[in-house]
Amino acid sequence: MLIPELASDLRNFVFAVHQYLHLPVPTALQYEICDIMQNNEEERQLLMAFRGCSKSHLGALYAVWLLAKDYNERILVISATSDKAQKFVSFAKKVIQVCPFLSHMISDDKGLSYSFNVAGADPSQDHSLTAKGLTSTITSARCTKCILDDIETSTNALTPEARDKIEYLSAEVEDLLIPEFTNKVLVLGTPHSASSYLNRLESKGFVKYMFPIFDENGKNIEEGRFSNEALERRRVSKGDSLFRLQYMLDTSLSDLNRFPLRISDILIDDNFTHLVCKEEYTLSNTQVKLIVKEAKAGDTLCMATSKGYDVPMTKNILALDTAGGSLDEFAWTVAGTRN
Repeated sequence: MLIPELASDLRNFVFAVHQYLHLPVPTALQYEICDIMQNNEEERQLLMAFRGCSKSHLGALYAVWLLAKDYNERILVISATSDKAQKFVSFAKKVIQVCPFLSHMISDDKGLSYSFNVAGADPSQDHSLTAKGLTSTITSARCTKCILDDIETSTNALTPEARDKIEYLSAEVEDLLIPEFTNKVLVLGTPHSASSYLNRLESKGFVKYMFPIFDENGKNIEEGRFSNEALERRRVSKGDSLFRLQYMLDTSLSDLNRFPLRISDILIDDNFTHLVCKEEYTLSNTQVKLIVKEAKAGDTLCMATSKGYDVPMTKNILALDTAGGSLDEFAWTVAGTRN
């Protein structure tokens, strides 16, 4: 078994593992993430963090730590791809093999590329640690704890149908938990879509933690690993929208950039006629109480204020949109141009 100092605190365990893997001392952010993971009072956790902050690395060490404390844990890890799942298992195996304080966990069972058992575990149909890709069959698996490791990517979250599938599969893990044990579902992720399934987990009972690369005061929270200059190069390379999505975890801005036609661009004012309009219109903060079904989050209709002299209309256009045989209603609009 682990010595009390390592068993009682995941942060101490991660520090010790880093020494034997010749890795740097964990950063303050990594220690904070470890402290969140080891909180057993929260059975559903969502940990959103910027790309490159070592979520998967810490998730693997958390899984090994759980097994070191209780050989009968059955941990299921679901990754975006089978290749990433195998890398998760391979790293966990190497940690056990390299660290002398984990040598008692090495089993004669060689395991598979996606699963293995630890020594001392009771016989079970499920291995101590199993990792599978998102599209693998998981209905027959059973686990005490489940880690969803970055299952949303830039390629599998492109369409509403794909995102719905991710959300459905992420919910399916609830049926895999073994009720006789203390259960936990830990979701590690970075949003890759404005409509990320991560946005909806909090309403399903998950306690959410967010770690953007810059805090609310604009300070780089991992300057020791990512210099401001390096981050600026990434921002220029990726573009502001993608950078804010993946490094600032800002999905609302991504919505605005992906959908350039915005309801808020419409200026509503009654200070004009079919003959003239005003010289200048500016948007006010007075919202119009109309529901626009296609509006994105935060995109609302607002009144405008006008000033200046009257400008004659140069052209008026009447546009008609007939209902035809569909369920749409007849629509019309009158547009005027002033230049």
